[in-house]
Amino acid sequence: THQGVGKVQPKILRYGRDFRSLTRTVDTTGIYNATRPTGKTEEGEVVTIAGMQTLEIKNEKGEIEFFQRGDMLYAPLSMSMFPAAFTSGTMADQWIRKDFSVESASKEVIRSSALRELKKNCYPAVTYEVDGFVDVEIGDTVQIYDDGFSPTLIVKARVTEQKISFTNPASNKTTFANFKALESKLSD
Repeated sequence: THQGVGKVQPKILRYGRDFRSLTRTVDTTGIYNATRPTGKTEEGEVVTIAGMQTLEIKNEKGEIEFFQRGDMLYAPLSMSMFPAAFTSGTMADQWIRKDFSVESASKEVIRSSALRELKKNCYPAVTYEVDGFVDVEIGDTVQIYDDGFSPTLIVKARVTEQKISFTNPASNKTTFANFKALESKLSD
């Protein structure tokens, strides 16, 4: 209910009217969707998460987003979007795996640390650049619509910087960050 500096603006920005361009960049570097986390005891013995109670985390749509089988953690939605390979010979194992080591002998600490890292690295980093100037304050949050994408891209963004020139208003620029893609509630 409280977002800190700025306020949520009812203003909806549209491509062509309020800004000149919206560029979306998807960085898939470092993505992985399976991990085998390990730790070590003080004696140097390797500890895995095998034998722990089964873990299954669902998203808001009820789909399984993360689960544990044996000593591995998996992100099946990430694997379906970003499989390891697209050949018929590798269809049985599409997981991109990165093993993870934790400085702990506690299975709970090992699993929670590995799950936190898996959540951070199983989806690509998506950034947006907006070219244009919007008359809002720093910290304000606005919605941006761009029908140049199919389906129409709807994002919520926060103003992080304003460059204002009194002598050359055409060079005014608003910089946005903290983008969050929203889902359209309109029917097809």
